[in-house]
Amino acid sequence: MNGPRYGKEAAKKMLAEFKEAFPDISFRAYQHPLIAGGPYVVGRWIGGGTHTGVAFADLAVGALDEPNTGKTMRFSGTTIFTLKNGKIVDETGEEGELTALQQLGLVKGPNEGKEIQYLYD
Repeated sequence: MNGPRYGKEAAKKMLAEFKEAFPDISFRAYQHPLIAGGPYVVGRWIGGGTHTGVAFADLAVGALDEPNTGKTMRFSGTTIFTLKNGKIVDETGEEGELTALQQLGLVKGPNEGKEIQYLYD
């Protein structure tokens, strides 16, 4: 949704800006525990939040030009981490960014009745 980031500082900057725009953003494991094998850890997750913070333009297809739109997004994904000496050296993932962008009103939504519903506690 935000495009690739390379390096620890770029990832930290993106997450900090995301948190400024979506102060209640949270993520958690979804349906399955983390799975680890060899140098890899794989997790399925669900997350989301409400845009109650600053304007946010770091999206591939548009921007939330106004602060505090009140738009809520919920989406899921799968992430594969590669570890070396106990540290993450690579992250590859898939996220339901289309769903999030539709919920934020930046991409046309699905046909009526075809919306994705998540069980989110």
